[in-house]
Amino acid sequence: MEAGELLTADRLAPRTAGPVAAMVPPGLRAVPVRSTLGWAAIRAGDRVDVLATFPGPHAHTETVASGLEVLRMLPSGSSTGPSLGTSPSNSAGGVLLMLLSTPDQAEQLAYAQAFADVSVTLEGPEEVVPPEGP
Repeated sequence: MEAGELLTADRLAPRTAGPVAAMVPPGLRAVPVRSTLGWAAIRAGDRVDVLATFPGPHAHTETVASGLEVLRMLPSGSSTGPSLGTSPSNSAGGVLLMLLSTPDQAEQLAYAQAFADVSVTLEGPEEVVPPEGP
């Protein structure tokens, strides 16, 4: 919301939505991806590409998804699990990025995280964002 904009009931998330789900636009998914990027390197609203390096005799790297928006960052590596706070406490293992993706991208990200070493690259502010829709 912009400063001074009226808050109406249709702008609120349903009561049953959790704190992250309330931020996900219709038709998209929030997908967690671990990253070694530090708290000072990335913030909500940044765009990232996700790469997967598959092992084996024909090891190779693929771009799994490009231009995904960072919805939120959560501590990663905590012994008590991630919390919804945005402070860097308990972040020895990097950060858990909540990325906005399409359902198809979410499936590709899940596959990559199950079978490959996943890394995240940060796009610059002048990167052109592809238009949404067909």
